[in-house]
Amino acid sequence: MINILLSIPWGYLILFLFLAIFISFLSYKNERLNSKLFWWILFSVRTVAIFLLLFLLAQPVIIFSEYQTQKPSIALLIDNSQSMDIALSGSGQTKNEFSQNIYSAIEKLEEINNCTVLSFSNNVSAVNIDSLSFNGGRTNITEALNYLNRQNNLSPQQIILISDGNHNAEQQPFHFAENSPFPIHTIGVGSIKQKPDVVLQSLNANSVGYSNVGIPVEFTTQSTGFEGKKIVVTIFENENILETNTFQLPNNSFEVIRNSYQYFPKSDGIKKLTVKINPLAGESTVKNNILSRFINVKKTKLRVLLLSGSPSPDVGAIIRAVSFDPNIELDQFLQKPNGEIYSLSNKSFRTTLEESECLILVGFPTSSTLRENINLIQGEIQNKNKSLLFIYSRNVNLALLDEMKSSLPFNVSSVKVAEEMLSPQIASDHFLLTGLTSQNINYLPPLYTFPGLFQTKEEGTTLLQTSSSATSGKSPFLIIKNIANKKSVAFTSFGLWRWGLLNNDKIQKNFFNHLIVSKIRWLGSDEKEKKFRVNTDALFFTQNEEINFSAEAYTETYQPINDLRIDLSVKLLNSNQVSNYTLNNGKNGLYTTTLSSFQPGDYYFSAKVNKLNLSDEGRFSVGDESPEFINSTLNRSLLQQISSSSGGLYFDYNNLNILLDTLIKQSEKNETHKTTYTSEFEFKSLASFLIFIILLLSIEWFLRKQYSIL
Repeated sequence: MINILLSIPWGYLILFLFLAIFISFLSYKNERLNSKLFWWILFSVRTVAIFLLLFLLAQPVIIFSEYQTQKPSIALLIDNSQSMDIALSGSGQTKNEFSQNIYSAIEKLEEINNCTVLSFSNNVSAVNIDSLSFNGGRTNITEALNYLNRQNNLSPQQIILISDGNHNAEQQPFHFAENSPFPIHTIGVGSIKQKPDVVLQSLNANSVGYSNVGIPVEFTTQSTGFEGKKIVVTIFENENILETNTFQLPNNSFEVIRNSYQYFPKSDGIKKLTVKINPLAGESTVKNNILSRFINVKKTKLRVLLLSGSPSPDVGAIIRAVSFDPNIELDQFLQKPNGEIYSLSNKSFRTTLEESECLILVGFPTSSTLRENINLIQGEIQNKNKSLLFIYSRNVNLALLDEMKSSLPFNVSSVKVAEEMLSPQIASDHFLLTGLTSQNINYLPPLYTFPGLFQTKEEGTTLLQTSSSATSGKSPFLIIKNIANKKSVAFTSFGLWRWGLLNNDKIQKNFFNHLIVSKIRWLGSDEKEKKFRVNTDALFFTQNEEINFSAEAYTETYQPINDLRIDLSVKLLNSNQVSNYTLNNGKNGLYTTTLSSFQPGDYYFSAKVNKLNLSDEGRFSVGDESPEFINSTLNRSLLQQISSSSGGLYFDYNNLNILLDTLIKQSEKNETHKTTYTSEFEFKSLASFLIFIILLLSIEWFLRKQYSIL
């Protein structure tokens, strides 16, 4: 098809034609030629040439359009992760049967559709159905959907996602599904029926600790089909057994049991802490009975500065609690009534503040606090990412406290409230609630609080809260915040010394000391920014996973350094097996490489830049531990949410053919669609057109010369 676009109305072309005829007629009306035919030839040539010249004034554009008919395009995404192996057995299918069913589905779809088949786990790739191995270490549905969005050459009109729905990557797929330009149909593989199993669901611990200092560890278990049975749990440091305990499983299936443990590392270094449940006879899988975490154990003391607005029993209680940990170096400062700050050990407040890693403010600021001291403290917290433990008291000036709100995990209400004695309740389960449970917290004495005075910020988390008849809602009692490498903890009540004097067999020994020290250790657990560091994209990998190493190098002013040679060494622990690699060609200070084919075991890696004397090290583990085994049942609700929010359909795997028939019927109604390919030509820039006009004028000139009528 040819379309012509003009910059002026089409009616002007008629005017141009008459104008060309008129000019040509004026040119030849007085010419007397022997042949009328020759007169008409000259007249016509000039008329056409003049008309075409005038035609160019309209800036014509000719569009040549070509239509091609194509089949609708469908993308088939198949989950190739380890959890699918369990899901298939739950559906009563073997791998071969599954492959045959997928083959049949593809053949059916390709009758009237173009079908692209991809598999996904950690990443996405084209796949031969026979090569599906179900050994991917992660189910990343979000990456699979985003991959299709990035590939302009695919552009499917519909997607079929076949998975067990056990997505375990960080970014959830809901946002993409809601904004998907095409429907996503989901097929759920597996069974929602729980098989007999004991699952170690989570293991939480600080990533950084100190030698000979207790590190709180929490692990959770859940079981089905083993109600009331006893399990044996063993805790390891590297390969050394630290402790073995026996626990009784609850009589209620699906109930999550939380267990805590205090880990005391004896030396510094990177330690692998492992919790393992001994298998029970009849478990559907034992691959979810073990979890590990790496902890960087340091030997350096943590520098902490304590500043109190005035002497108080809470200050003494905090000092006694901190002295419980020999690896915390505490510097105490007190504000005088005139606002000056002095040290009990004759140290400079400014210098100590700059050298400290963590700040404790007790009853500060007060009405006598100097604004220069508030600005000094704020500068250290905001500009150097120093952590803060805040403890409220009656003497705190709320207006000055509000000036520090960017460093605090709460906002201050403008409403004046009355003081009450209230007992806290657990608001969120967290490993920082050392030794506290919903049962024994009732044995804690009440503390002084102002209900409704503080509100937890959106980025904060309330761990403990209080209820009061004076306010309609809950009031935060203990709040934490951890965002953008800035940590803070706040007790919004005072009278904590009452907890420090507690002696109750229902509460663990030295409860208050552990409570305060665990908060300080958590606040001080972030490593200082390093100018050279090397990391893996995870700490635990399955045997067939690729391992991505990334290194970053910076100058003293944190400008990226490019074009370095980085030597990487990877060693299998307890063996002589060492592999050496090179990272180079970095951009913006970032260097990467991808390695694979590591045998199961624990690995140590180190990286060096010899010419700059830079180095870093770390650990990772390759084995059977994988997030794929935590959930062994079909997550039908997630798949249904993906399909419904994108305008697609959901079916269980056994009803795959129903979906195929539905899609084929839809395609038959609109079997093909047209794709238009266009090209444009502007006559003013088309050399051949201009040459044609010149040729016409040249012919006219030649003929006139031949007959001597120039």
